[in-house]
Amino acid sequence: MQQSQALLAKEQSGSALVLAREAVVAAHDNLFTETALGDAAAGDKQMAKTAWQAAIQIAQHLEFGAQSSYIPDLESKIKGYLPPMSMDRGQRQGCLNYEENYHCWPGVF
Repeated sequence: MQQSQALLAKEQSGSALVLAREAVVAAHDNLFTETALGDAAAGDKQMAKTAWQAAIQIAQHLEFGAQSSYIPDLESKIKGYLPPMSMDRGQRQGCLNYEENYHCWPGVF
């Protein structure tokens, strides 16, 4: 999963997607692997949405405090307002997704 995120950061989405799929097979029903798959599949909106929805379902079984750490970001990804997790929270702040082209205004939001 971490390798997939590193490849996304290097804009190697094809390789990241392969690793993320392998991670889901190895550790299905895992919040982090499903999230990584959604991030890596951002070019395939349906696959990304399905993976992020699976991650939300898994997160809903966590204790309440932990849920609030994951569910809002996942829901936002599904709505299309956050770039993939390859960007850290500071980089994502002030970004909007317009049809896969991220427009960022750091510090504005």
